[in-house]
Order: sequence, then C-alpha cells, then structure tokens
Amino acid sequence: LPQQDSIGLPGCPGSNNAEMFYMLAPDPGGSINGNTRTADYVRESTLSTTAHEFQHLINASRRIYVNDAFDLEESWLDEGLAHIAEELNFYANAPGTGPGENVSQQTIFRSNAILGTFNEYGIDNVGRFAEYLDAPPKWGPYADNDSLATRGAAWSFLRYAADRKGGNQQQLWFSLVNSRQSGLANIAAIFAIDPLAWVRDWTVANYTDDAVAGIAAQYTQPSWNFRDLFTNRGLGGVYPLATVPLTSGATQNLTIHSGSAAYLRFGVAGGSQAGVQLGVPGAAAPASCTPVALTVGQVYQAGPADASSLCVAGGSGGSEYVLIPFHASTALEAQLAVNVTASNVVPVTGGPSPSRSPAFSRSLAAVQTAADGFRTDDGGWERSLRLRERREFGARLHRGGTGARFQAAATSALSFSLVRTR
Repeated sequence: LPQQDSIGLPGCPGSNNAEMFYMLAPDPGGSINGNTRTADYVRESTLSTTAHEFQHLINASRRIYVNDAFDLEESWLDEGLAHIAEELNFYANAPGTGPGENVSQQTIFRSNAILGTFNEYGIDNVGRFAEYLDAPPKWGPYADNDSLATRGAAWSFLRYAADRKGGNQQQLWFSLVNSRQSGLANIAAIFAIDPLAWVRDWTVANYTDDAVAGIAAQYTQPSWNFRDLFTNRGLGGVYPLATVPLTSGATQNLTIHSGSAAYLRFGVAGGSQAGVQLGVPGAAAPASCTPVALTVGQVYQAGPADASSLCVAGGSGGSEYVLIPFHASTALEAQLAVNVTASNVVPVTGGPSPSRSPAFSRSLAAVQTAADGFRTDDGGWERSLRLRERREFGARLHRGGTGARFQAAATSALSFSLVRTR
C-alpha cells in the first residue's frame, strides 16, 4: 500500500512499500517450517521465477498505482504473460534463438549453453503445454483456474498470437501489461482482433503445425516445433495431443471447455463419400449435407451453429481428415456438450508425424511433475498470495467506472474446423 494517499488509494504510514522481491533461500536442513531446499534447487528455480514474478509485480503495480485501472488482470492472462516473461529470458540468454525461429531439438542441441538455457527457462513452459495437449477438451487458454494446463495453453496462445500479428513484439507485450482493460477485452484491444477467431485458429495450429503439408501460415506456430521437441525422450518421446478416432455408425459424445477443442480423426476411401454430423444435444440435423472438397492442407471452417452436416469426399486415392469442434464462448468456465456421428468412414493409417532427421539421442531434462515455475513444494504459498492480492487490492480498484468487457459470444456456441491432412 502507498504510504500516502495516491490516486484514490488510502495511504498507510506504516507500509513497507518499496521495490522489493522476496525470494527463496537455501535451507538444506529444513529448519524453517520443514521446507527443505538445497542450494542447487534454489539456484535452478530462482532465475525463471524472478522473470515470472517480475511480470506480476509490474502488471499489478501499473494497474494500481499508475494507470488507475478498472481491475487487476484476469488470472489466465496474468499467468500467461508471466510465462511469456520466462520465454523471453530464454531467447535473451540463448544465442541465435528468438521468436519465429521454430526452435527444435536441433536448435537446442546446437550448444551446451543453449541446452542449459532451455532447461532453465524453456522446458517448464513446454511441459505445461503438454498438460493441455493431453486433454484439450477439458481445458482452455482462458479458463478461470490456476491449473498447469491453463497456464500452458495461455502461454502457447499468446506466443501464437504475437507471431501471427508480427511487428514490434516488445511494444506488444508492453501494451498488454500497461493496459487498463483485462482478459479477452485486453487481447481484443491490443491485437485489434476478434480473439475467439484467433483462438479457434490456434486450436487448428496445435494439430497442423510442422505436420501437414501446404497449411496456411495462420495455422502454424512459427516459434516452436513442438512435434519435434516432444519426440525427445525427456519430454515423453511422442507429441501428446489427444485425438479421437471416428468410426462409422458410432457417436462420440464430447464435453468441451470454452475456448478449447477436440480432435477427431477419420479417413475416406478412394471413390467414396463420408458423412459427418456434429451438433449440440437436441439440435435437429440439417435436411441436407454441405459438400466439402479439400486438397491436402486446406481448412474448412464454419459456425457458430447448433448443428452441421458434412459430405466429405475421398478423392481418387483416399484421404484423411481431422475434425476440430471448437467451443466459441467468452464465459471463462462454460462447458459445451457436442455429439459427432460419422458414416462410411475408414480408420486413419498413421501420422501426421514430425520429421526426425537427424534423430537426437541426448535427452532434455525431464519435466518436473509440477513444472509450473513455482513447484508444489511451496504448499500452495504462491497461489495463496495471488488470491490475497486479488481480495485486498481488487476492492480498491473500479474507481473510474466500469472497465470494458469483451462480449462477442458470452453464450456457448459450436464452431468447427475440418482439415484434410493427407
């Protein structure tokens, strides 16, 4: 708190207001509250944590003391930006890396210095993203929770959006942190976009990047080659995106979190045509199907609608597709039930898979069980501080009226993308 009254904030003469960090100190014997922390552990965790927490400090301080903001930043975006801060420190300390460089194993193993920097600043972000990829319908990049999956998705989406927008990224990050708005409204204003449309495209990129030939740039992730990175045994050895096979005559019943998607794969035999219907429970299927003819790498998108019916061609030699139903909603914790039924489809034969030339035998550092930049052995202390901040400081904001809120689709709506993958 300020020591004197400041832009409507009541002063507290006894405040310890100053520019300060409270950081971990080694305690190998666990003499304080039984929290055993070795010097190596503190050394390994301090740098990335400092970058992360410094973003939180700047973000909250600008809002409270400088910009007279309407509210603190929403948790998902505040955390996503803090993980971006960790990533920026990776770029700054790993020579020859930067946004748009499609960092792969080959990049990381270029030198021991880059490998060490990635294991210090980069691997935890990748690990959090893996938590999201493991069950994408369950999570979303702007969910109202503090899960590793939400943090990983938020970081990945922000990196995707910054790469797609282009221009001066330093100014972009500054503008997001120096804003009076919050959440999706902040994204919409600073990027000058419909954020739901970009989130939908990001869900496609999670499948198609570095995997599907001929895919448009908006469905790629230029800064990271995730399909290659995850083939390293330290990161699990396989790209962890969860997919669902479609079979003829069977219905897949899905529940998708707002801002996220599911991934359903199917094939169509040569000279044949398949039918795919998707919709919310109780919605009547359209009277006729919409013919969709795609070449490899093309994307067909539609919605929002309660139900859709597609006729998908197999071409002369057969084809494979991924259907990606997307929950278009700005409600942070909404869930949408979706049913998908297919007819005359065949199983997919493999891939898409990344190129592994050359194949690396060296292993990246194994991802921590709780690779969140804070670790769970703090007993939830960091999260408790974040909640206390919102409780005690949030009530001191809202001084200048009501902040803008993004209201493009507050109710749940079904949208989808269909990609021909081969």
